[in-house]
Amino acid sequence: IMTDGLEKHERNSWMKYSTWYSIRHIFIHLFWWAVGVKIDKDSGDTHLSHAMCGLCILCDNDLRSGSQEVT
Repeated sequence: IMTDGLEKHERNSWMKYSTWYSIRHIFIHLFWWAVGVKIDKDSGDTHLSHAMCGLCILCDNDLRSGSQEVT
């Protein structure tokens, strides 16, 4: 997924995604998977793969922001 993204987006652009952009991306792909559309027509990859990639991006951005610190 990340390698294919390089064809459309600049390198490391995923690091700039907002939390809500990532969440929207994840839910769109989960929705299509849940209604029975398993493959994303644009990429040929599964919608679950896209959702998992989105979760990884969201986790990475969250960790880099420091919001995981216990207060």
